[in-house]
Amino acid sequence: MGACISARGRVLAIVDPVALKASLSSDTTVQIYLTELGYFDKQKGAEVVQTNNFEQIGQLEISPERPYLHLKFGLSTYLESQNNRYAYMLEGKDDDWHFLGTQPELNISRLPPGKYRLLIKGVDFRNNWTSTPLAINIHAREFFYKQPWFYLLAALPFIAFGLIWARNKQQEARRLEKEVALRTRKIRDDKAVIEQQAAELRQLDTMKSRFFTNISHELRTPITLIKAPLEHLIQNDGTSLESRIRRSLSMVLNNAGKLGRLVEELLELSSLEAQKATLKKTSTPLVLFCRQLFSAYESGAALKDIDYRFHTELEEEAHFLIDRKRLEKIINNLLSNALKFTPNGGKIRMSLTRENAQLLIDVQDSGRGIPPEDMAHLFDRYFQTRRDDIATEGGTGIGLALSRELALLMEGDLTVESEWGAGARFSLRFPAIVAMPTEDSRAFVPHIGDTTEGERAAVIAAAHPTPNGSKTKILIVEDNPDMQEFIHHLLAGHYECILANHGAEAWTWLEEEDPRIMDIALILSDVMMPEMDGYTLLEKIKAHERWQLLPVIMLTARSAEEDKLQALRMGVDDYLLKPFSPAELLVRIKNLISNYQVRKEIASREVAPVGKIDIEFAAEFAPANQIWLQEVESAAKEALKKEIKLTAAFIAGKVFLSERQFARKLKKLSGLTPNEYIQEVKLQKARQLLEQQVYTTVNEVARVSGYSSGSYLTRIYQERFGKKPGDYF
Repeated sequence: MGACISARGRVLAIVDPVALKASLSSDTTVQIYLTELGYFDKQKGAEVVQTNNFEQIGQLEISPERPYLHLKFGLSTYLESQNNRYAYMLEGKDDDWHFLGTQPELNISRLPPGKYRLLIKGVDFRNNWTSTPLAINIHAREFFYKQPWFYLLAALPFIAFGLIWARNKQQEARRLEKEVALRTRKIRDDKAVIEQQAAELRQLDTMKSRFFTNISHELRTPITLIKAPLEHLIQNDGTSLESRIRRSLSMVLNNAGKLGRLVEELLELSSLEAQKATLKKTSTPLVLFCRQLFSAYESGAALKDIDYRFHTELEEEAHFLIDRKRLEKIINNLLSNALKFTPNGGKIRMSLTRENAQLLIDVQDSGRGIPPEDMAHLFDRYFQTRRDDIATEGGTGIGLALSRELALLMEGDLTVESEWGAGARFSLRFPAIVAMPTEDSRAFVPHIGDTTEGERAAVIAAAHPTPNGSKTKILIVEDNPDMQEFIHHLLAGHYECILANHGAEAWTWLEEEDPRIMDIALILSDVMMPEMDGYTLLEKIKAHERWQLLPVIMLTARSAEEDKLQALRMGVDDYLLKPFSPAELLVRIKNLISNYQVRKEIASREVAPVGKIDIEFAAEFAPANQIWLQEVESAAKEALKKEIKLTAAFIAGKVFLSERQFARKLKKLSGLTPNEYIQEVKLQKARQLLEQQVYTTVNEVARVSGYSSGSYLTRIYQERFGKKPGDYF
């Protein structure tokens, strides 16, 4: 191969290809060169492509709007350049090199913001890497709102707020420390007061228990002096007494026994509270004992048509050590409650079984059950119910509390399961201590509850009243058989009495317009009754078109003023507190029936003219008439309050009528003349003052009620209410 000669001006170059190839093949030094650079220059506002003077580049300023970069490069070796390979790395951003293969150019569309160097290296086909990589200093700008200074500026308000908040928290902490110190001192002072009050309450509780114990003991003597002579009289002279007198004496004896048992319960509670009660266990044939207690209530269950059954799995002759007196109280309480709350046609089950080392007595009924909110308090003393929509049953709230405490005393427990509306199940568990029969193991006579023949006769009489068409009819609503029989005995000589055992039964007759009660002239009702109490019955009566004008007298043992106001607001015509005077009751019934009959007579005279259609509008205008009567009542009360002389002319002026028009309308709606109405208003005012004992003399009451003298008030008050004003003092 020959040499290559090249001439350039005066220079003659002779190149030996063989020697040149050998020189290039033996040279292992490889360098990399930049051949083209392209980027967006923000100052010029255009893309710049540079192919020379790369040594003057310095630091590239890359705009954040167009952060791209385009590079071309090559190696210093010309041998097999198509096999050269390249790699790049962003120093400070990348942890390793990015290989580009044989492509001698690099395009980066989005450079990361910051200051760093772009390093590019290459390797020839002999794997000789460039000794020094190509380095380009880059400053890729970031948007201003991503700059640290912008973040700091944006954070300044929050920092300021945080500093202010921290300062306020410090001030609040100091204030709270002062408040805590102040409250701590107050708590210490309150604690001392509370401890003192607690000690006083404990002392008062001790005094209360002592008072109940003492008064219970004191009551034993008069109760004994009531029961013993009556028992002696009935046993020795009962056959010679009239049946009416004998029934009355039996009723007194029975209720004296109830009072005695209530006293015993109070004494038992006091003994349990003082932890002085002890058990007196005797060998007892338990099946016979429970069956006799259960049988005592069979007559009461039969009267209500209740499916009443007793079941046991124990042997008849099985004897156990029990405290007969305490167990008898528990079973009587559970059975009497079941009978009280089970409706007609329901069912009651009592079972006696043994579960391992315990005896189990279950009493289950199909009554209304127990509300869920009452379950936790059912065994609390004096608790009855938290619900306002349940009829007021009466009672003391002692029975279940005493039964539970007696069960605990017997080393057992009394529990309850109930679903509202589906009955209740009471379970008594106590240790099964087997005993041998003894001579006196059968010598017991368990108390047979409160059901007597007198009560049975009264309930039967209630279900089948004796008709007597010649007397005015009265509907008596009373759940206590003795009280029912007493009222019937008291009124039977004057009126024909229809007896209902509770409010629900009375309302059924009224709502269905039973023929027996269609012509009654008055309703005499107790307040606290099962199934439907007196208040509910009164509300339904006053809302019924046919019966709303029928006079109603409430008998109640609740003397609180709010109970009286509740009955008056609901429209009761009169009320009497128990115990009441028979003469007072007769007088009030007579006056109310007389007024009612006058109103009926006036209404009967209003006959439609012959030949015209009789259209009844009473129901439509009844509310307007009631409003008018309320306006008349308000006018009368205003006169008494302001001590203005109460006259017909004054009231007529208040309702914008002449005296004649006022008298005619008042007579039509109330059955009273203006003078009779004014007299009634003044008497009711006097009655209110006397019952509340606002004044201490009859003359003061007379003056405030609009009467000129106390003697005149005494005379007319006794005629109206059957009781003298002086009896209240």
